[in-house]
Amino acid sequence: MTFKLAGGAGYASITESVLSNYAGMVLQADGSRMFRERLGHSAPPSHPFVLRYAGQEARLAIPAAIAGPITTPWRVVMAGRDLNALVNSDLITNLAPPPDKQLFRRGCIRNGSSPGAASGVFSMAATIRSKE
Repeated sequence: MTFKLAGGAGYASITESVLSNYAGMVLQADGSRMFRERLGHSAPPSHPFVLRYAGQEARLAIPAAIAGPITTPWRVVMAGRDLNALVNSDLITNLAPPPDKQLFRRGCIRNGSSPGAASGVFSMAATIRSKE
């Protein structure tokens, strides 16, 4: 979730890194101008999921069983003077291990990619105002 800080102090983003074999984080509004962090299995299913998989919502509420050691992902709060500082931050990449050499033989080289429209929505903008 990305949001504007009160008083023009900049922007912040709450996200995660190294999400592998673990439930994703959900930030859910609690009705009192706060967000609560929950694991993915405890959140209600999204409207697109219900439309596509009607009748299968119950399976989302069951936490996945994990055998062996559990490694939790990084839960991260980034802050910057402007959105450019968040977009160009290397924090999430630096927390993650290097890419798998079999999948990414050239590492993190980004030749061939360029800015443009994305096919999905990766952040939700919100303005957080302090209580008066």
